[in-house]
Amino acid sequence: MSEYIVPDFTGFLRYHTRWKRRSLGPYEEEFMELLSENGIRYRKISKLQGPSMTRFIIIPKSAEDARKLCTLRSYYRVIFEQKNAAVYPHNGKVYIDIPWQNDAVWLGDLLVSDAYNTSHGLPCAAGMSLKRERVFVDLTDVATPHLLVCAGRASGAETFLHGAALSLLLNHAPSDVSLWLCSGSSVSFSPFSPLTNVRHFSEEAVIRSALDDLLEIVYRRLEIIAAAGCGTVYDYQGSMDHIIMVISDGDAIMAHRRRELSRLMSDILSFGPEVGVHMILTVANPAMAEDLIDFFQAIVCFRTPRKDDSLYLMGSELAYRMRVRGDFYLMDCYHREPRYIQGCSVTPAEIRKTVQELSAASEQDSQTVPQSMGFWQKLFARV
Repeated sequence: MSEYIVPDFTGFLRYHTRWKRRSLGPYEEEFMELLSENGIRYRKISKLQGPSMTRFIIIPKSAEDARKLCTLRSYYRVIFEQKNAAVYPHNGKVYIDIPWQNDAVWLGDLLVSDAYNTSHGLPCAAGMSLKRERVFVDLTDVATPHLLVCAGRASGAETFLHGAALSLLLNHAPSDVSLWLCSGSSVSFSPFSPLTNVRHFSEEAVIRSALDDLLEIVYRRLEIIAAAGCGTVYDYQGSMDHIIMVISDGDAIMAHRRRELSRLMSDILSFGPEVGVHMILTVANPAMAEDLIDFFQAIVCFRTPRKDDSLYLMGSELAYRMRVRGDFYLMDCYHREPRYIQGCSVTPAEIRKTVQELSAASEQDSQTVPQSMGFWQKLFARV
């Protein structure tokens, strides 16, 4: 039997072969002079230079020094010639963010990495850290089987969700991964509809019905796996794909019959990972997911319109203070501090071309590997 060949996306997804480097010499000299002129004392200053932003991290010697640093924002904007320069305190440090327009981060930059191409799990593309590290959330990781996204309108969540969907589709054969994509008022997944392993829902009543169907699948799979004497989908030798439900407007879905839906979704989130069922839930108001938040050990937080939302999710005002559309903070159980992530972009034209290539490649999927092989066996058969 022939082997399923994942499409070579380097022909239709943009990616960098080299990154621009910005010299901050003159700017930094003026910056240091400004601190000296204002009598600001500090223990340490460090700098992170990302593709589209520079972050200064300052540890002041006293609360008064921290206060002074925060009052000089207008001067930072003049020195660095960036009106979107932002400054804010957090955990005894003061952050100064200087956004640049040098290099955008593209989805292709993440997908050409070894971390993605050698992954044996379900790597969901997130973005790039200020250290230029490619960041993914692996949904097969026992600690991060689901992802909560907090994002308001015009935050950049649509691009993030589109990139996440493409990264999940491009890494595996269609028979191994199915996406249930639920469009909302501000995010549409209609470009993905032609794919045979994608189910697209757009009406609230239909999405709620799909949640009922998904819970039934979870229960049925639990019975199948137990009857086979297996503990999880990863031990099961039969054919069982991974299902990822992506909900782009959780607020609208949860607005009616919230308690009932919370119980239903709690069962999916609790038992789903054992049988290969995962969820990416997006809400604008994090309080809507209050009953579910303990199930999410990976949280993406875009700029919040309200200070209280940032405090609720992060215990700080970091997300409320953000200025760059499309960037976000990522919190997971592996890092003590929230990580600032520069979001990756993907254009509608790139999505259309990728969907076309995936549709063409899916025709051979039924002849790739024996259907009796399990998820992990199929993955290692391709190594």
